[in-house]
Amino acid sequence: MTAGVEESDILFLSTGFDAFIKTDLELLQKRFRVSPVLWKGKSSVLRTARGIGKARLVYSWFAGDHSAVAEVLARVRGKPSVLASGGGDVAAMPEIGYGAMSRGMRWRAPAKISLGLASVVLAFSDFSKDEISRAHRPRDLRTLYLGIDTLKFAPAAKEDIVLTVGQVSEGNVKRKGFDTFLEAARNLPQYSFIVAGKGLDGSFDRLKSTAPPNLQLTGYLPDGELADLFSKSRVYVQASAHEGFCVALAEAMSSGCVPVVTGRGALPEVAGDVGAKFSYNNVGELAEGINRAMSMPASEGAKARERVIGNFSLERREEGLTKVISELLESG
Repeated sequence: MTAGVEESDILFLSTGFDAFIKTDLELLQKRFRVSPVLWKGKSSVLRTARGIGKARLVYSWFAGDHSAVAEVLARVRGKPSVLASGGGDVAAMPEIGYGAMSRGMRWRAPAKISLGLASVVLAFSDFSKDEISRAHRPRDLRTLYLGIDTLKFAPAAKEDIVLTVGQVSEGNVKRKGFDTFLEAARNLPQYSFIVAGKGLDGSFDRLKSTAPPNLQLTGYLPDGELADLFSKSRVYVQASAHEGFCVALAEAMSSGCVPVVTGRGALPEVAGDVGAKFSYNNVGELAEGINRAMSMPASEGAKARERVIGNFSLERREEGLTKVISELLESG
């Protein structure tokens, strides 16, 4: 995903190219000349410096070493920078071992440098905006929701499936609430429960070995298979302790799933008044919420989809990104 360094409007810098990061890259490429660079640590410093020399603006995903280096170099050269932030880079949840802001200065310092130097910081949600403000006060901080492909994620004939999505790791068992989801499945044997996501460590096999018969852990699924699973699931659960936005929840809602979410992070902001809410780590409340969601009319799933179309579409994301980038390029 690292292109040759050439003259461009935007140097697009990230430590990885997850689907939502690729989405931003593709949206920006429709309007601007973009040079993507995959940060691989110290070996990427020279390439990043060269790219900044040939670009008019730097766009970084998440606050960390890569964005701190890029923004220092951009500032030296008098070029504007945009930082997309609002996940673990600004979170502080020591109780579950999550977030750069609950770790040592080695993690906090580069994030704070990035937030302080960026010309504009784009938060994924109003919740993320508040978290960013607690970590550091940027010069220009705006909320711009992530974008969902509502054509790709669309409803189909629904089945009594309760779905949750996320990579399965030791850290995510608590953060994503997979353990709570598993116990709710045990309490509701009449429904099929699915955890869709790649296993990253031994926690995957441990969950699988303790799962009730009505719960399936799929492991990694290609994009098409995951979209099909969203389309036929009736209920989507996000049992997380923290989410800066939650793309999977929005994709599920776009697919007509009725959401059942905790009151944590940006989840209530994304779900709005659709579906059901429950307290984090409360198995009984989750089971009750799933039962309520299963009994809701089909119009509730349609309402979920309309919320995504109205608030989290690709078109809205593209419009917002174009506006910010154009303002900075024109002022430069």
